[in-house]
Amino acid sequence: MVVVNYSVSGYDSVSLEELDRGYGGDIFLVLDKEANYNTSNTYRKVKELLALNAKLQVIFVGEMVEEYKSIAALMATYNNYKMYNVSSIELIFKPYIDALSKRNPTREEVANLFDGEIIALSDVEEVLLTIENLSREGNIEGLKEFITKNINVINKMTVALNFMRSLTDRANTLELESVVEKLKEEVSLAEKKILEYESNLEIAQESIKEALKKSEESLKEVDRLTKANKALKDIGKDSSSGSRISKYASVNTSLIKCKVSAVIYFKEISYVRYVNSMVMHLKDWVEGLGGKKLRVKLLIYDDGTQFANSYAPINVIGAEEYRARSSQLIGKLDKFVVREPNPVIIEDILSYNVEPYDVVIIYDRMRQTEDIVIGNNVHKFYVLNGAKDLENMKGPLKIQDNSEFIVPEGSSIKGMQIHRIEGYENQTDMAKKSRYYKLKGNDKEGLFARIGKVSRINALVR
Repeated sequence: MVVVNYSVSGYDSVSLEELDRGYGGDIFLVLDKEANYNTSNTYRKVKELLALNAKLQVIFVGEMVEEYKSIAALMATYNNYKMYNVSSIELIFKPYIDALSKRNPTREEVANLFDGEIIALSDVEEVLLTIENLSREGNIEGLKEFITKNINVINKMTVALNFMRSLTDRANTLELESVVEKLKEEVSLAEKKILEYESNLEIAQESIKEALKKSEESLKEVDRLTKANKALKDIGKDSSSGSRISKYASVNTSLIKCKVSAVIYFKEISYVRYVNSMVMHLKDWVEGLGGKKLRVKLLIYDDGTQFANSYAPINVIGAEEYRARSSQLIGKLDKFVVREPNPVIIEDILSYNVEPYDVVIIYDRMRQTEDIVIGNNVHKFYVLNGAKDLENMKGPLKIQDNSEFIVPEGSSIKGMQIHRIEGYENQTDMAKKSRYYKLKGNDKEGLFARIGKVSRINALVR
């Protein structure tokens, strides 16, 4: 049981707007003319409730004004006569509501309350149907007798229908007035925005001037970087091991909504045997780390010079293929090869939030100056074949003395050495994986264990 528009101790109280249309209990709607309620809105709400067969009862407060009659007429058309009148709202309290919940008012009570006009509305359909049937039958005597007997009801129907027409006109007028008021508010808001835009126009013009100035400076920087890029390519041409490096923009994990905890990033300066297979097995090792099933993604960036059949059956995609299959590539495939360093691809994967990845492994074979991705959660390992490559590229790549290196067996560079595996090509996938898991670095520490420690991924499984 709920009371609408008035608070009664012992019952729930809500506004008409808050009332659940599907409420199955008794509903007591209090209408007080002093409250200046919205008649047209109330009319619509009451009609919705009656159409849903809600257990609605209405209490009118004060004298029976025209506003009440529209609601009462609506109730009567649904044969709901549970309508009451009190002189003061203070008379509505728990015992009164309790008493009303047990009553079932008669048509005569409501007729006395509204001088019979409202009740006449509930008889409209029955009276008209009887008149129509008698007319079709040609029963003139019966028709005269029926009209004579119900002349008072018919007279009241005329008054009631005229009343309903006036209510309809009034409701339409109120609705129109509401629309006009709303439009006035929108016009006022638009005028305020225009004034605001005008006041900010001068500031915007100054901002444009500043932006143009910065644009000119940016063009100069682009020209400088273009020249620097050409110089770096020339350096790469002089490298005996083919370590050609050029430049492109990086994705910074701190500037995007990165959901990945750690990025293990292998940047190839020159080719080292077995590294391609190593990153494949590293992915499997990380996924099972600590007995937990981590979400791991492997991306191999290769511009095509290394392709042959070395990646089969892994998907090799470019920007166009990515746009066509982005949903599948991001969420479903755990590894694929990328032909070009389009920043959109890595940014989408790092910020993927449906089922975020815990770790992303990148093997960058693009031979570019800039890293594909940078940030505090990016842990980089340089892959290079010999000391000459390190000497050539240490300056352009700003390689630090404490950087991590992946190098071949017997290299003079201090780093993690990839030892030659006897009979590797003829072994099963499981045997190859086992051999990688057992590989040791120069300090006898497991190769994958060392990579895991440097990348701080052990913290993900604690």
